[in-house]
Amino acid sequence: MHPSDNHGALLVFEIFTSENYIAWSRSISIALTVKNKIAFVNGSLIQPITTDHSLCVAWLRSNNLVFSWLMNSIAKDIRNSLLYFTTAFDIWEELRIRYLRSDGPRVFYLEKSLSSISQNSKSIIEYFSEFKALWDEYISYRLIPSCKYGNLDSCSCNILKHLTDQQQSDYVMKFLIGLHDSYYAVTSQLLLQSPLPFMGKVFSLLLQEESQRSLTNAVGVSIDSQAIVAKQHVNQSSRPVPTYAN
Repeated sequence: MHPSDNHGALLVFEIFTSENYIAWSRSISIALTVKNKIAFVNGSLIQPITTDHSLCVAWLRSNNLVFSWLMNSIAKDIRNSLLYFTTAFDIWEELRIRYLRSDGPRVFYLEKSLSSISQNSKSIIEYFSEFKALWDEYISYRLIPSCKYGNLDSCSCNILKHLTDQQQSDYVMKFLIGLHDSYYAVTSQLLLQSPLPFMGKVFSLLLQEESQRSLTNAVGVSIDSQAIVAKQHVNQSSRPVPTYAN
């Protein structure tokens, strides 16, 4: 245990309320890994069976510390049903069994939200943050499968890479769908690329475009006007060049 470890500390800002198990458990796992205490909840460091009293006391102190951290990050109405568990691992497993489920309604909600989310008047950063929160939760229910017979990374058909690339393509595509019409020209150019660029590249390009548009807006050109001009530019560039007889 580190001298700074305090049983009353709040490891994460997000309190568990039964509706946010995926996000909460991930935040707690990261925090416990940083604290070098993840072994107390993943079952890899069970209570020692030994006559060494000092070792038993050390384990019990660390377990109770993690136990306190977990309880501090759980809503009171749920916390009351966990008071009489004795180990941090027991609490962790109980919450996993209770709240980690296929959750069809939640997946349906996320699918619908990702299909209907739009930038509207939000900045690129604001829109991306809102979109990514939905996407990260969504893919936590749609994990890339693993093979129990071996390592998919060594598969000669590269199926794992294909699945990952498809997921990344869906990620970018859904994000582009919700962009404001003023980014119509940029979106069209990105969609012409095969394969689609990674989200980091897309985000960077859109930020640059937003910066340029902010300069344009400063001289009084509205967003809607930009959208009309962008669409006209794309439509004109896609028209065939007329030919004239001699």
